[in-house]
This record gives sequence, structure tokens and C-alpha cells, in this order.
Amino acid sequence: MTTIPEIPITHSILRADALAEAIGVDYDLGGPVYAELMSRGVNDVYLVRVGQHRCAARVLRHKFRTEDQVRYEMALIRFHANHGLDAAAPVATRAGDDFITVLAPEGPRHLSLFTWADGAPMARHGTPDDAHRLGGIVARMHGVAESFQPPAPVDVNSPAFMARNRPALMTMVGADSVEGKLYAALIERASARLEGLVVPYGACHGDIHTHNIFLADDGRLTFLDWDNCGADFFAKELMHFVWRNDYLGVAPDINAAFLDGYNAVRPLSADERALLPFFLTVRHLFILCGMAGMINVVGRSAVGYSHQLSRFHDLIQQPAREAGLL
Repeated sequence: MTTIPEIPITHSILRADALAEAIGVDYDLGGPVYAELMSRGVNDVYLVRVGQHRCAARVLRHKFRTEDQVRYEMALIRFHANHGLDAAAPVATRAGDDFITVLAPEGPRHLSLFTWADGAPMARHGTPDDAHRLGGIVARMHGVAESFQPPAPVDVNSPAFMARNRPALMTMVGADSVEGKLYAALIERASARLEGLVVPYGACHGDIHTHNIFLADDGRLTFLDWDNCGADFFAKELMHFVWRNDYLGVAPDINAAFLDGYNAVRPLSADERALLPFFLTVRHLFILCGMAGMINVVGRSAVGYSHQLSRFHDLIQQPAREAGLL
């Protein structure tokens, strides 16, 4: 008889009916809970419905965020909501917590419920006017961020993240390849420069782009997906928006309108403006390292766009030169 090898699991898909049962135990939603898988990728998202009432359940990937990081995220969402931001807000459990932990085959995973966001991703039908409004909203978020008091500090710490995932990136592209040598040099130079920067810094969403902002029929912009939040450079966060649009080939007027809207509320300093090409290069490297680190968990296309290594190589050249890294 042939022996069937046991293959370990890296990322499982939780049964929706079992998830609904667990949510019904820990959350007081007022009736029988129905759940269905909406999307899977870096994390998994489920539609949760009780009668006609809807919310979203996000199940973090195993070891993706610590409990302190999740608490930071929930506190930051509530902080900005209290300052007038439209955001998919966390729903508290019966015990008053912001998440529960469920045991998956690969290990424990944190589950949070969020209020439902009306509309569709801004990427589908957003205009330059919408991007301009969004830029102003982000500027106001940065303007109040200094008063945010987190339950525990969380720092994005790009140098540490890139160092941790650099071996996986070198394995993916080949350490001795043209790309491997380029990225290794850029990571080393960028990390050294990041350590010495003194420009405005504080609590950031961490992943603002047109797929993480929902645009409703009434024009309301709702912020989702704060799972990469933490303290970072404000000007660097702007390049997260720009990078995603550049990668997807979005018309340049969207980025221009976003930055104009930001500057109309919180004008960037001369130092911040000079750093924008550098921060755009860092975002390239950050995404590359993150993709390499989790490639065998979510694959190249599960996050909503296909990662093309050649496109990374092409796009990183200009900002890296402008930043003096090449």
C-alpha cells in the first residue's frame, strides 16, 4: 500500500458555518448568525448577516499581527472615528473585547467584526475630485495623529521588516541575479537613510489606496483594512497611495489630485517633498519583501493584483535614481 505523505498547512480556509457559530457565541448580534466567505488573501473576509443586518468578519492570517498590534489597530480606528472619520468600525464582543481568537489547523488566528461599509472600492469609479477629497481627509488624520494614545506602541519599522524578509526575496529573485543585486543594495541604502530621518512621524493607517477606500453613492469615503497600521512617516504614507496607482497603471491625475488635496490641508514641508521619491522607493521595497515573505501563504495574485517581478524592476528605477539611491 502506498504511503500518503502528510503535508503541513500554511493557510487554511475556515468553514463559514463553524465561524458563524463561534461568532454567535461571542458576539451579541440579536439572532442566528449567517456567514459566507467573501474574499481570501493576506487575510480572509466573511460576510456576516443577522436578518437584514450585515457586518464583515476579518480573520487575520496566523502570526500576521500580535494581540498588541490588533488592539492598537482597533484603538486607532476608534480614535479617528471620534474625530469624524468614516471608517468600518470594530464591533465589540459580549465581553467588550475587539477580537476573538479561533484555532485553525495552522494555529490561532484573530477574528474581528466590523460595521458594514456601503458602496464599492474607490478604484472602480473614483474620480480626481474624489482623490482630492481623500487627500484632504488623510491630511486631517495626520493633523490629529499626535494626540493618539495607543494601548501599546506599534512601529512600522520598515528597516526591520525588510531585513526580516530579505532572505525570502533573495531566494525568489536569485541573490546573484541583476534584480537580486539591485534590491540588496537598495534595501541596505534605504534602511540606513530611514534610520536617520527627522520629519513628521506618527500613527498611520499603513495601506491607504483606492481598494481600501469605499466610495458610497452619496460620495462618502469609508476607510477599511487598517491591519498594517502603526507609527510611520506621514509623507511616506502618501506614497502608499501613489505606489499602488503607479503599479496598476492608473491615470496620473488621480495621484496629482490626491497630493493636491493633502497639501491644501497640511502642506508638506520642503524636507518632506524632497523625500517623496525616496519614500516611493521604500514602498516598492516594502511590498517586494512582503510579497516574498508570504508568497507560499497567499500566492502572487490573491491580494487583488498579480505581482509581476519585471514590473517591480522597471518601476523602481526612476524614484530610486531621483532619491540618490542609484
